[in-house]
Amino acid sequence: VHAATQVALQLVAEGVVSPVSYTALPDGRALVADQIGFVRLLERGGALAETPVLSLTNRLSAINRGAFDERGLQCLALHPRFAENR
Repeated sequence: VHAATQVALQLVAEGVVSPVSYTALPDGRALVADQIGFVRLLERGGALAETPVLSLTNRLSAINRGAFDERGLQCLALHPRFAENR
């Protein structure tokens, strides 16, 4: 018999259209990738920076915001030595 596993959701940021990736940074902050083409910084206290740290919107096809769409930014990966080389 297996013990029941409990799962809970926690809101970490508001103000993104379709968050697809959360990448923790070595300093306690995080990067949130939004499908529409923005990467935004999430501060330690949970505040989402107004200005994106990266915008790829001019390189992506427009996505359908009203329904499911597989186009757009899908994930974010950092260099293995990101803490050293940024």
